[in-house]
Amino acid sequence: MDGMLNSGLTSSELSATQTPQALCISPTRELTTQIYNEARKFSHQTMLRPAVAYGGVSVAHQLRHIERGCNLLVATPGRLLDFVERGKVGKPVW
Repeated sequence: MDGMLNSGLTSSELSATQTPQALCISPTRELTTQIYNEARKFSHQTMLRPAVAYGGVSVAHQLRHIERGCNLLVATPGRLLDFVERGKVGKPVW
């Protein structure tokens, strides 16, 4: 996160396809949630916008959150693949 803040953040807020600067893929929704909560703590009072995507919850809610701008996406493989196939998440900007 520090590297993203130092090198400058890019976010495609309100864009149809989000291109996060960093992507964290975890195998379970429990671990995904834990990583996302830590990312929120570290990004508090910064311009960094973490977002989360995992199965078993509302797709629409997660998409709205991601579409607001996403620098760091924490996701499970299945939901990430779903969002990529829908054209909602693109290749991360590295």
